[in-house]
Order: sequence, then C-alpha cells, then structure tokens
Amino acid sequence: MKKAYSVRFNPRKDEWFPLFSPGFRKEFFWRFKASRLCLGISVVALLIFAISSLACRSKKIEKKKPVFIETKRITLTIKGAKLCAEIADHPEERSLGLMYRQNLAPDQGMLFIFEQEGIYPFYMKNTKIPLSIAFIDRQGVIIDIQQMTPLDELTQHYPNKPFLYALETNQGWFLERGIKPGDTVFGLLR
Repeated sequence: MKKAYSVRFNPRKDEWFPLFSPGFRKEFFWRFKASRLCLGISVVALLIFAISSLACRSKKIEKKKPVFIETKRITLTIKGAKLCAEIADHPEERSLGLMYRQNLAPDQGMLFIFEQEGIYPFYMKNTKIPLSIAFIDRQGVIIDIQQMTPLDELTQHYPNKPFLYALETNQGWFLERGIKPGDTVFGLLR
C-alpha cells in the first residue's frame, strides 16, 4: 500500500511531514495530471452534448401529417335509409378512422370491420366531427347506438356485447331516421 502524503502536523517532532520530498512531488504531479485529464474529458463530453442538443433544437420539428388512405366504399340500408360508408377493415384504417376530417357529408359514414367479434373501444382523438356510432353483431343486428363528442379522448365508447362491425355517421343520423338497437343493417360484407 502506498504511503499517502498529506500536509499534517506531527506533534512529536514539531515538524511537517515530507512535503517537499521527491516521492511526494512525483505522486502529487501524477494525481494533478490525472485530474486534469478527467477534467478535460468531462469538458469535451459536455461540449459534445451541448452542441448535439442545440442541433436538435434548431431543426424544425415536423408533425406527422395524417395520411388519408383511399378506402373502398359500400352502400348500406337500414330501415329503408341508404348510407354510403367507407370501409375500414385494416388496423391502420381503423386506427385513423375519421380523424382530422373537418366535416362528413350527409348520408356518409365509416364502417369498421373487425376480424372477429369482440369488444373494441372507440374514442374521439383528433376527431372534430360530432358522431353517432352503431355497434353491429355478426348477423347485422344493431346492438347499441351511442353519441360521441368531438375531441373527447377520455371517454371510451363500446357496447356490453361483442360486435363485428361499427358504423360511424354524423351525430343524430340514426335518431332522425328512427333507427334503434334491434334494427338490421343490410349490405354488410361478411
């Protein structure tokens, strides 16, 4: 074990430990060089971090623009009322839904088709249009109809029974035509 040199008073001899001995000087300057090296590396690392963070800030952060996927359309009939619906049968199409749209033409909507019956929650993230949603089972029977508020990301909409289809339209479309749970939707893809 190396002898640690320090400036301490020796009360017995009334003198300082070997402050100026060759061993002390060699160890002192070696430690000084090592600490300078560590300090230099730390400064360089700090500069690299600062420059990289400034470079990231200077670039304009581009928001991802929604990509509207060209979808197929289908005409559905419910109690004699016809509705032209876009089909969303792939995960990307279903997750985009009617987001970022400014309006929805009358008698237009979107039909969400799932691979299997289940309970899939819907919400209104980035959706500016007030909507009504009908949940439809495998036989084409409407299970439930709910009203959805624009830009409401907290409320999840789903029925208490499994469904295979969900049909979104302008809010009040079902009510205006007297369509209610138990009615059958004709023209669904199976």
